Amino acid sequence: MKNRIENVSYIITTNATLLNDENIDFLIKNYAQISISIDGNEKAHNSNRIFHNRRGSFDIVIQNSKKILDRAPFDICARMTVNRKNVEYLFDGVKWLLDFGFVSISPVPDQYDNNWTDSDMNELYNQGVQIIDYLKGYKGDCKVDLIDDALVRCMNSACDGGRTSFTIDTDGSIYPCLAAAGVSEFVIGSVDNGINHESVERILEWAQAKNQACIGCSRYEYCDCTRCKIINKIYTGDLNTPIVAICNIENVKIRLSQYYQKVFPNGQNALNKE
Repeated sequence: MKNRIENVSYIITTNATLLNDENIDFLIKNYAQISISIDGNEKAHNSNRIFHNRRGSFDIVIQNSKKILDRAPFDICARMTVNRKNVEYLFDGVKWLLDFGFVSISPVPDQYDNNWTDSDMNELYNQGVQIIDYLKGYKGDCKVDLIDDALVRCMNSACDGGRTSFTIDTDGSIYPCLAAAGVSEFVIGSVDNGINHESVERILEWAQAKNQACIGCSRYEYCDCTRCKIINKIYTGDLNTPIVAICNIENVKIRLSQYYQKVFPNGQNALNKE
């Protein structure tokens, strides 16, 4: 598969519930990066990821994750979804995943849920602090996202969805990006009829308008809400109105980055540290 188009790297995220030995070997052979959706320990994971029969998927995900970790010649990422249901287990989940054998862990707070409370945000920060404190004494190689994201994030570039990125839905509809998938308003073409360039230009023009509510914010040039007007429209109904949860999570990341700098004053990373 990877030889069909030159100079292309394939990446995939899987929930690891339907894998068998054959397709595990296929993934390892053909993909440059594999992420597994696993939300930490059993309590954290099964609070979100359950089958139709209401049974948790943790056991089967762990079984298949072990097979991938044992066979892959490159690091496998554990992609954790963090929300109000499982935020209290974040630190325990990261520690559990490190002990299990993952060395790359990416906790991703659910920024599209406007039901986060101030208490939840404080819990997210406190859990991040515990992760940082733990990594200071950690002897192995690892990389844990979230705790220093604000330090390493680049300034926003202009939205280029529909020019350099596309998402194709199962019905053949083409969207400018993954965030837009499934929302008919943002269709820019189809695999049968090609791209509607007028629709692409209309979407790109949206990026030029300012979010009036965000002007003056120190994170204006870094925040998702000021770059991607599509997610604003989907979740707030207005192109230029930011999502409250994204603002709050961005501020938590800043605070965690500031704490990270105190613990690692020389800017050293938890990865491959001496």
